[in-house]
Amino acid sequence: MIKQFITLLIALCFIAACRSPQVGTTPVIVEKVGIRFETPILFEQILSKSRALNKPIFLIFGATWCAPCKLMEENVFTDPSVADYFNKHFIAYKADADSDPNGKLLRLSYNISIYPTLLFLDPDGNELQRVESGVGQSQLLEMAQRVVR
Repeated sequence: MIKQFITLLIALCFIAACRSPQVGTTPVIVEKVGIRFETPILFEQILSKSRALNKPIFLIFGATWCAPCKLMEENVFTDPSVADYFNKHFIAYKADADSDPNGKLLRLSYNISIYPTLLFLDPDGNELQRVESGVGQSQLLEMAQRVVR
């Protein structure tokens, strides 16, 4: 029994050693490309930042169970041309309208009943444009460009 335990322990150490990075190598860090959404903070802070930088707000309402929301996160918000444009021209914020208390309050404030709902807002929080569905890269870029003009 002890011999089997020691054999197993040696095998596990060998496996761990084989998987460890080589001494002197630098781990490769892959930066995720995509729209930089503000971390979950109070929406008043988003408004303040928007005013300070004189940029409109891109606000998306979604939920963890929302399939079109997930598709947009994977395929639209990660598109380099979309990400570059939004990161340059907007303050972006995601509101989880189901599980986050701030998201729930925002959902009521903006009368949201469909996910995803995309809102473009001025720095005072006034609605400039609304879309109540998922969209593709080119459609999202066209909407954003209309807002920035």
